[in-house]
Amino acid sequence: MSLSEHVYDAIDPDLRDRLSRWLDREPAHFIGGARVPARAGRTLPVIDPGTGGVVGSIAAGDRDDVAVAVADAHAAFERWRRLRPSKRAELLMQAAVTLRANIAEIATLESIDTGKPLTDASGEAWWTSDAFRYFAGLANLVDGRTTRPHPGVLAASVREPLGVCAAITAWNFPTILVGFKAAPALSCGNAVVLKPSEHASLATLRIAELLVGSGLPPGLVNVVTGVGDEAGAALVADRNVRAITFTGSTDVGRRIGRDGGARLVPVGLELGGKSPQVVFPDTDLAAAAPALFRGIYQNAGQMCAAGSRIVVHRSIAKDLANRLVELAGTVTVGHGLAPGSTFGPLITERQFDRVRGYVDRAVADGGTVLTGGSRARTSYDGYFFEPTVLSGLDAGHPAVREEIFGPVVVLQEFDDRDEAVRLANETPYGLAAGVWSGDTETALAVAQQVSAGNVWVNGYGIVHPAVPFGGFRDSGVGRDLGPHHLDFYTEEKTIWLGLNGRSI
Repeated sequence: MSLSEHVYDAIDPDLRDRLSRWLDREPAHFIGGARVPARAGRTLPVIDPGTGGVVGSIAAGDRDDVAVAVADAHAAFERWRRLRPSKRAELLMQAAVTLRANIAEIATLESIDTGKPLTDASGEAWWTSDAFRYFAGLANLVDGRTTRPHPGVLAASVREPLGVCAAITAWNFPTILVGFKAAPALSCGNAVVLKPSEHASLATLRIAELLVGSGLPPGLVNVVTGVGDEAGAALVADRNVRAITFTGSTDVGRRIGRDGGARLVPVGLELGGKSPQVVFPDTDLAAAAPALFRGIYQNAGQMCAAGSRIVVHRSIAKDLANRLVELAGTVTVGHGLAPGSTFGPLITERQFDRVRGYVDRAVADGGTVLTGGSRARTSYDGYFFEPTVLSGLDAGHPAVREEIFGPVVVLQEFDDRDEAVRLANETPYGLAAGVWSGDTETALAVAQQVSAGNVWVNGYGIVHPAVPFGGFRDSGVGRDLGPHHLDFYTEEKTIWLGLNGRSI
């Protein structure tokens, strides 16, 4: 189980040799700065979705593995919290530098694990390095507030780290999600146990090794791999876990929110979406169409914030549809590591069947496939699905209301602004939206009316460590990123003090 197939010839020979040896090791978690096999000895295969072949295996963790990881993280936390904030900032900055120096390795592992084009994976590794750099700068800003509520009395509020934070992440952006979750938690003085998806654990494991190798204390960042119903559930239930942050499906998020709430610990949930891109008739379609296209088809549509509904004014609907169909014909479908590849596979065969099922039902119910709709033609044996454009469906159709998580966009037409807003809000989700218009007043008015946590005007999908990210309604609770995200990873203590010997 190594990188022996021809498709991996594109990897630099030295890097390929290193990664082959790395993948051929005994499957293990990463706990206490060391590789620790699953206590029960179970493993799971690592399947390259671009080939359908097995390239390695990961440890299948359970409650016993989680207990060890959490206990080890708690011991590291007790030391980490006592460091000066400036020292934590220094170590996190070193971590950012180390990640930046190893982008090729991280990106190649993510491309093998998820199938995404190497250029996209490289950008995501770069982004994660920037996230550690940003939150390193905030380590000194975890502060409080002092007031004098009465003469001779001082009241000071201070923010203290929580302890061990559980970060359960999705398979679509495993590298970025380490930056989303671990960087702010560490900045505040916490320790982190990561549980990546069983479909994409390689990059997370390697990043944890690099973080400890950069100088972060062993045990501060632990990784337990395995399936959600076992390793993930055990992490949520562990009484020594003091905060839970999750990115994934709404159904799983509800269960985590329920179980975490029963223990009265903070739970942050970034969940699914069915995000609209509202396009007004004064939009410059020549400039907007490529961005609209990327807003849905990046990562083969496997994005929680994918702009998977295009709500377009009736007068320009045909023009925009033709442009999207034309753009769909320009993608280069292929393995993520293949030179020139711009469009990768779906993550699993099960996900492929799910996407195809939505399209087949749409056709059976009278919808029109303007392009795509079936397995993409390619020389690879992976789970490739064509970029697909659907039209002619009612607003209540499952393909319009439900998250497909694949390269499928649905066109909906409107006649006036009120109808556009109504259609945009006519799903249970509220993660993201795009508004396209040549008139700033119109764009801003609609941006305020759309029920979404993130709204991009004349653009789509930009995410920055300094800017909050999260959703409304069925898209989650709380926010990742930004300076206020530090509040999630700390708790506030108020200290009252009588001055000059005064009793309070």
